[in-house]
Amino acid sequence: MPFNDTVVRLGLTLGDCTGIGPELVAAYLAQASLPHQSCIIVIGDKRVFDRGARFAGVSPEIIWYGKDDRLPAQAGSVLGIDIGNIDPSNLPLGRADAESGRLSGETLAWTIEYAQKGGLDSISFAPLNKSALFSGGWKYPDQHRMFADLLGYRSYFSEMNVLEGLWLSRVTGHVSMRKALDLITPASILEAIRLNARMLLGSGNKTPRIAVVALNPHAGEAGLFGTEEIDIIAPAVAAAQAALGLDISGQWPADSAYRKAFEAPLTG
Repeated sequence: MPFNDTVVRLGLTLGDCTGIGPELVAAYLAQASLPHQSCIIVIGDKRVFDRGARFAGVSPEIIWYGKDDRLPAQAGSVLGIDIGNIDPSNLPLGRADAESGRLSGETLAWTIEYAQKGGLDSISFAPLNKSALFSGGWKYPDQHRMFADLLGYRSYFSEMNVLEGLWLSRVTGHVSMRKALDLITPASILEAIRLNARMLLGSGNKTPRIAVVALNPHAGEAGLFGTEEIDIIAPAVAAAQAALGLDISGQWPADSAYRKAFEAPLTG
């Protein structure tokens, strides 16, 4: 286990070994500039990483350890934990494969357990194939539900995409459009806003602005294209404004919300 508590340990798995994940990880590490007081710990099979590095045409400096070794976790270093569970020569390249999904899920599960024991402060993963994971025995619709289940987390959660200061989150996850419509309720919208507020405030943003996007085209055109904005979204936004006291506005038409978010401040 790492023993230097002053260093932030960033775990990085190789993704699905039949896809582009190992190549992306190797290419990134070849040019990565690590933040102050952090180190990257690559977790996977060294044979998979080495093949990805060959495909990428790079030779990043990385010090490999066994899965039972004690890691120094020095700031600015890139370390690797070879868990030795995947021989890439036995798996196909460029297509979804159940065995690769099983082993990729096994790697991710090992990484989550390692983090729970104190070995990592965060986990990132290269691209995984959801259908391969599922057919390989990991019966989750996506990796986020896998994380939640293995961590024993039962409350609401969502992923966030961050681009140039714009944080994007969703009320629903990886479900069909038909099911998503049933999952959009005043309560679920309010829960999503609360989570976004906690994340933004926790990241150091003292004055976050949260814009809630409409469901129907043109925000429903006052009920002409649907009443979800009137009956569901507006009450949730009002409740969030009253409960949190933050700059929360909506509902914004989806066809213009992103342009406005990048080009001009969103106001209620």
